[in-house]
Amino acid sequence: MTGGLVQEFQHTVLPSVTPPVTLLCTVLSILPALVSLWRRPRSAQSFLRCLLLCSLGSFLFGWHVHEKAVLLAILPLSLLAVQNREDAGIFLLLSTTGHYSLFPLLFTCADPVSGGLLLLSLCCDVLFPLSPWGARLPFLPLLATSLYCSLGIIYCFLRLYCSMLRGGAERPKQP
Repeated sequence: MTGGLVQEFQHTVLPSVTPPVTLLCTVLSILPALVSLWRRPRSAQSFLRCLLLCSLGSFLFGWHVHEKAVLLAILPLSLLAVQNREDAGIFLLLSTTGHYSLFPLLFTCADPVSGGLLLLSLCCDVLFPLSPWGARLPFLPLLATSLYCSLGIIYCFLRLYCSMLRGGAERPKQP
């Protein structure tokens, strides 16, 4: 346990990303949403969608982002999810992957909710400790969990952007 301390490491396999690069990526990821809202301020839902995309962009590309920061995107999406079916589908996936990504922070075992998450859990909790890499690469299960959950979060980020850019925020409610 580090007790919340931030440590800097030089990666041996993964490239080390510098703060200026993450700042540039973050700004580039949120800029289209901000420009769209600035040019066409339509409604409170448009503002909420922009807030959501900025939260996800900051979460995905920020320098030192804690896992629990995904909640800053899940909360506004929960308000949009009651507006239409597409947002509800994105909310289901983002809330599932976002909350599962928080499980390594818990001290108790949590039940997975889908096949991919179950397989990931089996690999990280059962197979990995028995493998020869268990002692040499202790952070590999956390890396696999983060990578798997990031795929769902990135997919939601892209779907939300597509929805915003084609004006999906203003569609009427689905019955």
